[in-house]
Amino acid sequence: MEGREKRALHFLILVAYLVVSPSPSAGLLRLAGSGSTRCSGRVEIYKSYYNYNSYSYRYSSWGTVCDDGWDLKDAEVVCRELNCGIALEALGSAYFGQGTETIMLDDVDCSGSETSLNDCRHRGLRTHDCSHSEDAGVVCSETLPQPTISLYSNEVTWGQGIRITCSVSYKFSGGTFILQKTSGSFSQTKPSSTSSVIFNLHNVNFDHDGLYQCQYMKTSQRFNSSPVRLSVTEHNQRRGGYGQRETQTNKKRFKQKPERILTV
Repeated sequence: MEGREKRALHFLILVAYLVVSPSPSAGLLRLAGSGSTRCSGRVEIYKSYYNYNSYSYRYSSWGTVCDDGWDLKDAEVVCRELNCGIALEALGSAYFGQGTETIMLDDVDCSGSETSLNDCRHRGLRTHDCSHSEDAGVVCSETLPQPTISLYSNEVTWGQGIRITCSVSYKFSGGTFILQKTSGSFSQTKPSSTSSVIFNLHNVNFDHDGLYQCQYMKTSQRFNSSPVRLSVTEHNQRRGGYGQRETQTNKKRFKQKPERILTV
């Protein structure tokens, strides 16, 4: 076969391969290594591409990710892509053991909102200055956090205070809690190093009456609790406290003296 015919044949093979094969940027994701589970382990990505110079299939394998710049935002994308909840830890230094294949990605920089690690910025496929002692890993929560809200009492008297607790499962320690009314602009925010936080509302009035919910935020994701109703009433105020003192004073003020009966 002459050189021109060989080149034409190679070109047709290349076209056919590109039609049926995934793009060079496409990839799969998994967690591997010592002590790994479905939702925790060394991050490995599968890549395949075509060598356009030799028109021959060159590479298709799993490879690791370097821990340079690796943080919770990057781990968040991995956990989301694997449907493993949210990121609890972003680990480096080959925490789950060293990989053996090519180091695929380095200097990964995710915003945290991407749906795939392939959408994050990096130095380029197989472009790195790392060794496998720097393999990146993640620990995901497996399930999504579901915050809960609890009131000390669902009814509070006008002018008094109320304590509201927002919490999540103990494994989601850290993060930010937001207490907000489902209508209106009321909102309070508190960071927490644990899995719960307490909000205190003082001197409540009728503007506080309504539905409240807790929002739990970690990295770029937010999760809402079911709403609960807080009712503000003045009923108890009239029976006690200042209202009671006022009533007693009025009774003294308007108590009539007995009439004197004159006899002739």
